[in-house]
Order: sequence, then structure tokens, then C-alpha cells
Amino acid sequence: MVIRRLTLDRLGPGILSAALVCAIALPALAAESGPGKVGRTRLPNGLTVLVRENPVAPVVAVSLQLKMGTRWETRANAGISNLLQLMVVRGTTTLNGSQIVEAADRMGGSIEAIGDADFSEISATALSRHWVEILDLVADVALHPSMPEGTFKAVRDFLLRQIRNRGDKPYDVAVDTLAARIYGSHPYAWDPIGLKESLEKVEREALLAHYRRHYVPGGMVLAVSGRVKSAEVVAQAQRLFGSMPPAPPPASEVTPPPAPADSREALKVPGAQAQIVMGALAPALTAEDYPAVKVLSAILGGGMAGRFFSDLR
Repeated sequence: MVIRRLTLDRLGPGILSAALVCAIALPALAAESGPGKVGRTRLPNGLTVLVRENPVAPVVAVSLQLKMGTRWETRANAGISNLLQLMVVRGTTTLNGSQIVEAADRMGGSIEAIGDADFSEISATALSRHWVEILDLVADVALHPSMPEGTFKAVRDFLLRQIRNRGDKPYDVAVDTLAARIYGSHPYAWDPIGLKESLEKVEREALLAHYRRHYVPGGMVLAVSGRVKSAEVVAQAQRLFGSMPPAPPPASEVTPPPAPADSREALKVPGAQAQIVMGALAPALTAEDYPAVKVLSAILGGGMAGRFFSDLR
């Protein structure tokens, strides 16, 4: 499987930020099991199950990832993936948001969901003896979200406040400006939180359509690590997700942005410190020059040890 990815390393003040045009080739994992090995199984409907057995781990970790994120968005619905992820953990057809949190807490763990640039995820942890129950909870959140209208409006308003707050933070303003200059019309030009003008117009019906489009087994990977047996995890995955009808994930029809022209921009934002960020499109992860560029980025902008920081200080 090949995931084409454009990322922006959002590093700290005074650090070189490299925008990467990446092609990540994920190796095909053998369908094997045993301590320390990762077993891979594809269910009949296309959902992929990864299991890493760790017989001494006191905690089990569950991650359900899917092909949904900024890369599949447009300016008209920017931020809808992150909004959807915040909604799925706020209620199912049988549990409200508080009950979901309390259920994970009783298992000695937690559950959360995020939407990012290249993927979205529901992640959870629990004591190993509760691995079946936490898997049930993840499946319930993923497959039976209720998305009540009142909660939808509250979460959307929360995100709009966060977007407004970004405009008051010098570092966020600098990084957002850099991303817009580097990526242009590409979806990576905006933060996964989205854009004010798009989130204000997103309705619950659009959120449900986005859910149906992306929560399909062909674009989902379930990963489980801990004191578990691969065969048992696969059996539970089939029980929970096997009834989903086969469907492929939507295509991400975006092209890499052209290299931007050299530019420099100074913005006035109230704050105690000035923020300096720099960036450029960099080689793909598979390119011969990528390791050298990564090392160069660390030398020049590697935090307080970077040469840019030392020179400015």
C-alpha cells in the first residue's frame, strides 16, 4: 500500500520547518503471530487487522485508523474530518459522551479520537484483562455514533472559538501563514482544525455524509497491541466489524503543490516573543536525498541545539 503524503514539520520557535512531499511505502507484513511480531490479517470485507502480541504488557492499546483527513477535504468543508472525530466519541446509540469516558475509565484506560492531515484515528487503552471490552467500546464508537444536533452545534462552536484563538497566538499565526504560502491551494494549506468560513457552514447532514463516505472497511486498519492472542483478536474483529459491507475508501485526488517562490513576510501579533519559521518543499521519504535533508534540518533548526537558535540567541 502506498500513502502519498504532504506534511509540514511544525517545530518550535526559531526552528527550521521543512514541508515534505512524501511517498511512504508501507511494507507488506506477513500474516504471522507470536511475541514481538506483527500479524496482519485482512477480513473478507477488506478491513485490515494488525496484532502485536506482548505477553508481559499490563495494558492493551487499540487503534482504529482510517483514510480520512485534511488531504480528502476542500476549502468548502475544511475541518470536517476533525469535527467528525470529535463527534464520534460524544455519543453512540446506547451511550452518551460521559458514559463512554466512564466505561474506558473503569477498564483502567481512556479513549479519544482525532482527525489529522493524512489519517483519522480512534485510540483507546485499557488493562490487558479488559481487551475484549475496550475493543467493543471502540467498535461501538466507530459504528454507532449518534451525533445529536445539540452536541454537533456545541462542538462546532468550540472549534470556531479555537480558530479565533489561533489568530491571537503569534506562533500559530506564523505557522498558518507559512503553510498557506508553501502549499497554496493544496488542502495542507490549512490546519486540520479547519477554516472559519467552512466550519460555519457545515451542517449535521454533511457530517453524516462524510462519515458514510470514509468509515468503510476498505480504508480502515485496526491495530491491537498487548497481552492478547492474534487469532482471538481477529475473531473479535470479525464479530464486531465483519458485517460492514465491503467498500473502498474515497480517492484523494490532489496533486503536489508547485515549489513556491522565495518570499518573506512579517506580521504584527501581540506577544512577548517574536516567532520565526522557515520552510520549503523537501524530497520525498523515498528520495535518495531525504536523509541528508532531514539531518540538515536538525542541524539548522534542531531546537535549542540548532544553529539558527544559537545565532539568534
